[in-house]
Amino acid sequence: MGGHSATLTTYGTSIDGIKVQYGVTGYIDGQAGGFVFTGVRQLDGTVSFDLRLRGDLFVDGSITGRALAGENLIVNSAQIGSLVVDNVNVKDGGISSKVTKPNSGQSVSLTINVRTSQEITLTASRRGDPSRRFPSIGFQGGNFRIFRNGGLLFESATVVSYQWDPTAGGNFIILMPTMLEYVDMPGAGSHTYELVDTNNCGVGGITLSVEESK
Repeated sequence: MGGHSATLTTYGTSIDGIKVQYGVTGYIDGQAGGFVFTGVRQLDGTVSFDLRLRGDLFVDGSITGRALAGENLIVNSAQIGSLVVDNVNVKDGGISSKVTKPNSGQSVSLTINVRTSQEITLTASRRGDPSRRFPSIGFQGGNFRIFRNGGLLFESATVVSYQWDPTAGGNFIILMPTMLEYVDMPGAGSHTYELVDTNNCGVGGITLSVEESK
């Protein structure tokens, strides 16, 4: 019609009881597409089946198999248990990385290799100890101090609860759980961050987390 032609051919055959073949071939203006399903018994007695497709495959669901081979693979997301790569080229900021380190004391440090000049997020936290209280005179809840490569980067007060106890005749402080975030732009390279809790009550249990994201 209108100078265009399209044909569809279906064929199937069985050869000598050791080979089967079924296929569908289409031609539109001389361009071919379709699929061929083949089954054959090998010389060692095993049987193999093969499906060959010429065209695009669209699947509304999942594909399960033991192996996947291809010249080009384009996916929106992937979960991979083990990956071996000969060459990889990742766009600037295309990978997220996170380093987290806890410590039962009052200081903790970690090192992260930053690949880009984008922002990174630091999260500092303290478990606190609501079960213990300390006299308000002589004891301090302390601050969070964050250092980068040995230099003070940020300092902030931690959360402290004040309690008046008339039976004990005084004011007391309780070191509460504390969490804060700080955004830094250290630039590409290896950087060491340290978190110090300056409370003089001897309450430890802090965690520092540094995340670089695209």
